[in-house]
Amino acid sequence: MRNIFKKVIASTLILGTLTSFPLSVWASEIPKYQIQSVSELSDGEKSVIHEIMTENSFSRGAKPPTGNSFVDLDINDYSYHVEKIGYQVYTNSKFSGVTSMFVSVTDYNVLDTTNSYPRSELTVTLYKDNGSFVDSFKVDYGSTGFKTFTGLSKTQKYYVKFSVPTNSQTYEIKGKIKKGN
Repeated sequence: MRNIFKKVIASTLILGTLTSFPLSVWASEIPKYQIQSVSELSDGEKSVIHEIMTENSFSRGAKPPTGNSFVDLDINDYSYHVEKIGYQVYTNSKFSGVTSMFVSVTDYNVLDTTNSYPRSELTVTLYKDNGSFVDSFKVDYGSTGFKTFTGLSKTQKYYVKFSVPTNSQTYEIKGKIKKGN
């Protein structure tokens, strides 16, 4: 009985010591990045998805999206915000459910205004999920732009790539992808 009592006391002390360590210190040692996806529902409400990623996670948007999941643009809009692009980035999601897709770039700015590198145009390209090219449009630096891609299949999945020439310049872009008129 005395041995059981000693084990219970020892376990309680060990557990108490471990739980009293500041776990936030351990967690704060891992760099985190936050990705936010905002979708506007048909009734005007917004659906927001937050993903916390660590440095060890793969970089979202560095490659075309994979898997079978997609955003149904007949129901949801897809807002995007790329905080830093120096070559190319892909949407995190595929899109489907519409015969026309409206893609807008509402903000396209350079991040470092002190350097003398030339400002470049942004190319926005739509692909089928099998990687085949559909169409593209260009946006001049510092301006806005949009295109409605038509003749799409409601059952086909698509994704978007944003690209700029590699010239040591980095940019920030924002916009929306939604059902075309």
